[in-house]
Amino acid sequence: MNVTRLVVITISTIFSFLFDYEVFQEASLIFFGFALFWLLSDEFQWIPESKYPYSVFIPTFLDLIIISVFMYFTGTYYSMAIAGFLYTTAVCSLNLKVPQGLFSVILSILFYSGLSLLVHLKVLPFVNVFGEDIHLKREGLFINIALFSVCTIALHLIVKNLSVENKKLLVQKEAEKEKADFANQVKSLFLANMSHEIRTPMNGILGMASLLKDSSLNVEQHEYLDSILSSGNSLLRIINDILDFSKIESGKIEIEYIPFQIRSFRTELTSLFLSEIQEKHLTLEFFFDANIPEEVLLDSTRLRQVLINLVGNSIKFSKTAGKISVSVSVIENFPLKILFSVKDNGIGISQDKITKLFSPFEQLDRSKTRKFGGTGLGLAISKRLVELMKGEFKVKSIENEETVFSFFIEAEPIQFRSVSQNIQNPRHPGDFQIRSDLKILVVDDNPINQKLASKLLEKINLSVEQAYDGLEAVEKVKRDTYDLIFMDMQMPVMDGITATNEIQKLNPNPFPRIVAMTANAFQEDIELCKGIGMFDFLPKPIDRDKLYAILENISKSIER
Repeated sequence: MNVTRLVVITISTIFSFLFDYEVFQEASLIFFGFALFWLLSDEFQWIPESKYPYSVFIPTFLDLIIISVFMYFTGTYYSMAIAGFLYTTAVCSLNLKVPQGLFSVILSILFYSGLSLLVHLKVLPFVNVFGEDIHLKREGLFINIALFSVCTIALHLIVKNLSVENKKLLVQKEAEKEKADFANQVKSLFLANMSHEIRTPMNGILGMASLLKDSSLNVEQHEYLDSILSSGNSLLRIINDILDFSKIESGKIEIEYIPFQIRSFRTELTSLFLSEIQEKHLTLEFFFDANIPEEVLLDSTRLRQVLINLVGNSIKFSKTAGKISVSVSVIENFPLKILFSVKDNGIGISQDKITKLFSPFEQLDRSKTRKFGGTGLGLAISKRLVELMKGEFKVKSIENEETVFSFFIEAEPIQFRSVSQNIQNPRHPGDFQIRSDLKILVVDDNPINQKLASKLLEKINLSVEQAYDGLEAVEKVKRDTYDLIFMDMQMPVMDGITATNEIQKLNPNPFPRIVAMTANAFQEDIELCKGIGMFDFLPKPIDRDKLYAILENISKSIER
């Protein structure tokens, strides 16, 4: 507003020098000085509103004087002055608090009445734009003042009422936003707790079943155990889908670009779905464009998640002895856009149902006799992940013939190969180079998880000490030294974060590598662990290869 006033008055001051009225020119210069002063005053708080609350109406009221003077000297007073006054009153009523606003309205009426009276008494000789003398009679004087007063007061009340209603709406929207934010915080906390509570027993079930599979079992027992593992992994995928969808909804998923060899996912997908492919006698084919760079920067974790979902769906809906084709090609080089497509000759999708595919929790077959299960979240999550990776998702299908899901994502080519492979084939425990003299402390309040971790470590001939809460772990570190501490996050007495901070304060020599081993699997949990200086993060249920890979990295970093 102050800048606008200065610009307008600057233009008007230049315009005033086209007239031969020295008073007009002098008034213009005075107004220009005032506008400049008020701009600087507002910028540097020379006249703070908190100390001088009524000072806020001064520039608005002086705008009335400026408008009137300019209109008077340019011969347009009675043709435009009322409009100028009403406009200024509206601005005044909108921006000022009730007492200052009413005061300004009263001053506006008094000022207009005073000018009209001076014209009536011929103190200010006035001519219109046609050069005709204007003589304001007494009746006209009263009518002009009355009309202007009524219009000014009415406008003030209307604008002020609109302003009050607008403020109420703003307050209401702010309250609704705070309520929604609070609801999101509650939901996030609930999901974090549910994640921990569900993953903790799942860790025991899947971990112990995995250990049992390595023991001596007959054929029938192996079949039963395979069913337990398959059902457990299916439940874990459902849990992950629900948590992922919640994180996407709350905007908590971030895309992380790391080096990735695109052709390497062929081995992982084939290995992951080998049993299902063999059971249905399917053929899984891969086609890679020759122009695809050897290695690119992209979010390999999210890409895998999308591809696993699409290939899994294709296997689920394919007919026996069918064929599934996965194709990868480059569709644009600058920026690099890579197209992925998954084609199957399964049951297909009718055109009227394609639009429902990406709706959360939507099932195309809702009947009680439906053949295929699922949460209805996989495609909704995949589509949103692709969009986060600056891509687009499409589907084409002919019912009872074929379905093609395709999507492209943006990536960055790199000219060198990364030192470590992003995806590795499953490794046998003996393949990892792990020191046999590692001194390890496992901190977990759950006895089953303690037993599972101990068994996994004993399988590679490592001895383990145990602590059942953070305080016990701190006391053990005071008395002894450890190379590695696996630390749960949520425990009674003292949680893992506090225990880690306490161990850092002790600054033992040698300092143990602390690895979070927790069912809290949200990204913010990972960032929190990294932020307090933890060496690594191992989510539950425990992936044996990841566990051994961490041990291998620590073994390489220790010098005795």
